[in-house]
Amino acid sequence: MVVLNSLGAGTRRAPPRTTNVACALNGDRLVPPSFVAAIAALCVAASPLQTGGLVAPALAATGGVPTPQELGKLSEGLAQVDYLLDHWVEETSICKGPDTEVSDLQLKQVMRTEGNQGCKADPLVVQQYLGFRSMKSPLFNAAKLMLRAEPLVADSKYDAYTAAVDEWTTKAQMSSTMAYTSSWGEANPNGGQENVEALLESTKIDVKQSRALLKRVIDILEVPPAPPFTPPSKS
Repeated sequence: MVVLNSLGAGTRRAPPRTTNVACALNGDRLVPPSFVAAIAALCVAASPLQTGGLVAPALAATGGVPTPQELGKLSEGLAQVDYLLDHWVEETSICKGPDTEVSDLQLKQVMRTEGNQGCKADPLVVQQYLGFRSMKSPLFNAAKLMLRAEPLVADSKYDAYTAAVDEWTTKAQMSSTMAYTSSWGEANPNGGQENVEALLESTKIDVKQSRALLKRVIDILEVPPAPPFTPPSKS
């Protein structure tokens, strides 16, 4: 298949590969065994329409080669993930105070106690940062954007790029799955605070690995960095 690169020159490449999301747990994790089956069930039950895990190349290509503005979303997303990792405890917790509202969904999350103030874990915020909960997120449909950008990749970096895209999609989906599992850690049978903390720590490991893969993709595409992320005021 001949693909025109950004300069209009023809380059022969193999057809773009379908990005496949594999659900797997790393063996070096301290994940409570009682939740392994639950995670596996989530992965088996997930369909391409539910997770966006399988990205059809033809569908991804309908938008054409992305513009610099579109590619800039990847750098914006990286800046947001960096903020999440730098403020992990703050961002994955929500505390109920006189000026704080807690939604019904968040009230179902695990209870933490910090000092004299009751706090609840909010692991699902990870899905927001990784683009799984809102179309407004810069990383929404990031895998499709990455596939559309393949013609911009130099031949010498093509294999490394497609591998990074595959791994990013897998790891980002795993981060989302672990975040969801963490959110119900105490509600499940034999659940408890220790299980929640272990699952959140495992989720953080996934997010760190996702961040590294996203950075690799951005570097290959030579996308300029975005300014540091500043979250909207919670007041």
